[in-house]
Amino acid sequence: EGTFDLLEHLDWSRLKERPELIVMGYSDVTLLLCALQNKKMGHPVAGPMCGSMTGVTQASIDEMKKVFHFETVGPIRLTTLVPGNVKGLPLVGHLERLRRNWNTELRADVKDRVVFLECVNKKTEQIKEFMNELYDKGFFKEVAGVVFCHFTGIEPAKELHEFLDKFAKKIGKPAYKGFPFGHDAQCFTIDFARPVVIENGELKIP
Repeated sequence: EGTFDLLEHLDWSRLKERPELIVMGYSDVTLLLCALQNKKMGHPVAGPMCGSMTGVTQASIDEMKKVFHFETVGPIRLTTLVPGNVKGLPLVGHLERLRRNWNTELRADVKDRVVFLECVNKKTEQIKEFMNELYDKGFFKEVAGVVFCHFTGIEPAKELHEFLDKFAKKIGKPAYKGFPFGHDAQCFTIDFARPVVIENGELKIP
């Protein structure tokens, strides 16, 4: 089952002594990043892992350096689905893994967070199921905003984007798509501890 099976074996007492410990990854690692955020331990960062670094673009590497050197990232132009300026700490993850995390005692804190969602190799009907389940269970109720990232290998793609555009209005918060994060060569890095700002459809990490 991957990362989920590791969580019960972690020694949280030792991790508590390392608040600066950076844990970075994406996809299945979403479960670990959410658990760290829930426990307020370590330093979760969403981004490429060592095994995927050889396949990412130079722009992704340059952006990662800016994140870790506390330089400004952006502006990055997004596609606006529901207009509205928003600022907040990010919560980033694989849609299906966030759905799984939300059903555990280690569920992420989404209040006032800008949520970044990605997914890979699912059917559009599955995406609809995951999104609607999270909506029904209150996941989106207190978020500051939502950004849809890479939804790679999702078929049919046209139906997916029509659904996301419509679902964004259902959430009723500022919503955007087009941030380069997820299962793609263009995979940017997002530090859970650095607020993101979206103004007039442009995203910055100050």
